Amino acid sequence: MLAAMVVPLLAACTFAAPLGTPGPSDGAGQTAAPTEQARVTPGPDATPTAKPARTPRPTKTPRPTKMPRPVVTAEPTPVPTASPELPDIDHLLGTDGRFTMLLLGVDSRSRQLNGRTDTIMFVTINPRNGKVSMASLPRDMVFVPYAPGKTYGSGYTRVNALFAYLAGYGGGRQATFKRMVQAMEYTSGIEIDRYAMIGFHGVRNLVDEIGGVDVTLARALVDPTMHVRMKGQTGLILKAGKNHLNGNVALAFARTRHTDSDYERGRRQQQLIAGAIRKVIKRGPEGLPPLVAKFDGLLKTDIDLGDAPALLALAGRAKLGDFKSTILGPTKFAGAGDVRYSTKLKIDVVRAFFQQQFGRVRN
Repeated sequence: MLAAMVVPLLAACTFAAPLGTPGPSDGAGQTAAPTEQARVTPGPDATPTAKPARTPRPTKTPRPTKMPRPVVTAEPTPVPTASPELPDIDHLLGTDGRFTMLLLGVDSRSRQLNGRTDTIMFVTINPRNGKVSMASLPRDMVFVPYAPGKTYGSGYTRVNALFAYLAGYGGGRQATFKRMVQAMEYTSGIEIDRYAMIGFHGVRNLVDEIGGVDVTLARALVDPTMHVRMKGQTGLILKAGKNHLNGNVALAFARTRHTDSDYERGRRQQQLIAGAIRKVIKRGPEGLPPLVAKFDGLLKTDIDLGDAPALLALAGRAKLGDFKSTILGPTKFAGAGDVRYSTKLKIDVVRAFFQQQFGRVRN
C-alpha cells in the first residue's frame, strides 16, 4: 500500500546533505608589538666616611616606575566570506530549473517489487530558495489522463494499477518506469527528473537502518487493526506530540487509514518522508554507498550514486520543516468517480496547481 514513503530517503539520496561549511575567514587583526618595560635605575649609594666605625646611610628609595600606557589593538576588519555554493547540479535539473522526483510505493509483502502502486507521490525542491512541495495522487483515482486522448481507470480499475498496465507494453522494468514517468508528466503537466520505487521490506528495513524516524502528531493515533506490537499490546499506539518510530511502527504509521481516510494516510506518508530525509542527510555522502548497497533489490531508482554529494547538498538546503503538503483529493482537486469510493481529477485545477508549486523556477 504505502511503501514509497521512504523511497526518498534513499532517494533522499534524492535530496541530500548539508551544504559545505565555509572555511575560516582570511582576515585577521594586527596586534601592536609589546612595548619595552621602563628601565629602573636605582639611586646612588651613600659615600663612606673616614671613620673606622661606618654606618651606611640608607639607600634612597627609587621613584616608582611609570606604568606603560595600555596598547590599543585595532579591531580586525571583517572579511566577507563567499556564500557556500552547491556542487554542479545543472545536469540533474529539468528545463524548469528545479529537481522533481516521482515516488512509487508498491503494495508488496515480499521482497519483490510487484503489486499495485498504492502510493504515487511527487516531490520537488526549488534549488534557489529551498522550498519543498509534496503532492500525492490518491490510489482510487479513475479517468486519469496519461497520454493525449487517453485516460486510465474506470469502475473498479484505479490508477494504482497503471504501472502494471504499462508493463504490458513490454521492454522490461526500465521501459515501464520510463512510460510511467511520461504518463505522470502528462497528468501533472510538469517535468519529472528522477523516479524511485520501494516496497514494504524496503521501508521497514530502511527506517531501522537509519536509526528510526521522529514524527510529531497533533493528536494521538490509535489503530488496533495494525499488525504491530507496541506497549505490550497489538496495534498502532502513538501519542500526541513527538514519537520515535522504528521500522515496523513506521510502516504501520504509513499504512493506517481505518481511523480516518486514504487522504490523511497520504499526509502521514509525506510527514514520514520528511523525517526520514533528515536522518539520511545526517549520514552525509560517505554514508550513502553502504546504505544503497544494503538495499540493492529492495529499491529501484534511476539515481546515479555518483550524484549523491550534489543531491545531498541540495537536500541540505531543503526546508523540510515547512514543506507544502497536498493531497489531490476531493473537493478541490477531484470529484466523485463512476463507482463508490472512486474519484476523478479536476484536471484543469490539478495542472494549475502543479504549475504553481512545481513549475518553472523564476529568476
